[in-house]
Formats: sequence, structure tokens, C-alpha cells
Amino acid sequence: MQNWIKTLVVGSCLLTMLLHMIPNGKFVKYVRFYAGLIFVLLAMQPVIQLFSGGTLEELLQFALLREDSAELATAVESMRELKDSQIMAACQKELVSQLEDLSCACGADTAHVTVRFSDSSEGIADAVSISISILGGTTGQYRDTAAAIREKAETLYGIAPKTIHISDEGGAWL
Repeated sequence: MQNWIKTLVVGSCLLTMLLHMIPNGKFVKYVRFYAGLIFVLLAMQPVIQLFSGGTLEELLQFALLREDSAELATAVESMRELKDSQIMAACQKELVSQLEDLSCACGADTAHVTVRFSDSSEGIADAVSISISILGGTTGQYRDTAAAIREKAETLYGIAPKTIHISDEGGAWL
């Protein structure tokens, strides 16, 4: 109780000194307002302690820690999203490379592969669409090559054949 009274007396003395040091002008009303708020908080400290069981400093510290915790959680979530997007981009790049190799292994001279994932994809099998353009061969060879590519892609990667769009060098879908 004595500390509280000392704090009020010292606070009122400092407030009075501060108000006398500031020249009369437009800033006096702002200083008086904010100093009054601080003085009210100091005066209310015993009441706050009575209802909360803690000091004003502890309550402010907990409030600041709660804000910091929320900011940290937001930062961690942002980092997780960035990491997930980088992993999906690397996975997409590697899948393109492997499907190009698969196409060549199935008899296509060269192949151009495009893979697209949905925003909510969690793996290779969730690919929205795969476009493969194969070059080199006759129409009958293209169809056999396309069937072999679809079969191997389904077996190796679990990709649904309906998501694999294969075209020949003329752009005809196979």
C-alpha cells in the first residue's frame, strides 16, 4: 500500500513538472491527456490486482507475450506454405524430367512434358493434368507409344490415365 501511495505521489509530481516544462501550445492538451491516462492506470493498480490476481506489469507482459505468440504462429504458417510450394515446384520439375525419360523409354524420339498441379495437391497422384507431346514415328507407333506411356505412368506414379493428354508432333490427341 505504501508503494502505491509513493508511486501516485511521484507520478503526480512528474506530471506537474512535465506540464510546467512544456511551453503553452497545442501539445499541452495531448501531454495532459496521455499523462492522465498513465496516472489513472497507476491509481487503478490496486483494483486491477484485486480482480485479476496479478500486477499491472504482469498483465501487460502477458498481453504482449500473447501478441508475440500470435505473430510467431503466423510466421511459422507462412514459412510452412513457402516450404510446401517450393517442394511442390521441385516435385513438378522432377516429374517432368522423369516423364520425358519415360516417354523416350517407351519409343518416343523426343517429348515435351507439361505437368500442372492443383493448389491443394498433396502428391504426384493429385496432378490435375499432364500434357505430353511426342515426336518421331508413324500414327500407329504414336498410339502404341501413348498407350505405353499411360500404362507406365499409372503403374509407376499412380497417375490416372484420364489426366494424361498425349499428342503427336502434328498436335493430334492420341
